[in-house]
Amino acid sequence: MSDKHSAKTRILFSADETGHSMGYHVIASALTEAGLEVVLAGPQIPREIAEAAIQEDVDIIAYRIMAAHAPTVVSRLLATLKARGAEDIPIVVGGALLPPEVEQLKAMGISGIFPTGSPLPAVVQYFRDLSMKMPEKVGPPGA
Repeated sequence: MSDKHSAKTRILFSADETGHSMGYHVIASALTEAGLEVVLAGPQIPREIAEAAIQEDVDIIAYRIMAAHAPTVVSRLLATLKARGAEDIPIVVGGALLPPEVEQLKAMGISGIFPTGSPLPAVVQYFRDLSMKMPEKVGPPGA
């Protein structure tokens, strides 16, 4: 998508571990091809994700979870974002998610949830739709 607005959307792409990274990179590439800006952060703990999201001024956090208990780490991330005044950054979670974890994430307010095997076009479309809901960024003239 070449929409000027979505090209400004910045996504922090983070993970809970270094392994199982093929899907992480495939999705990041697909989002870049869709006109979104992806900041690859790699493996991070929730505190580091929150700090990177604020430092990089991202619009969306994408968190790939393969080894951790998703509701636990996402709860920590949400608490850290709130403590830093950045609770308005939407979080999208993907990875090895069990059905009970998916339900817990939904109950926590996470709407973008993509278990392993989710169709790539659906993932990309979700991010495109979410990016269109982002408020326009106002930058300096000529930016």
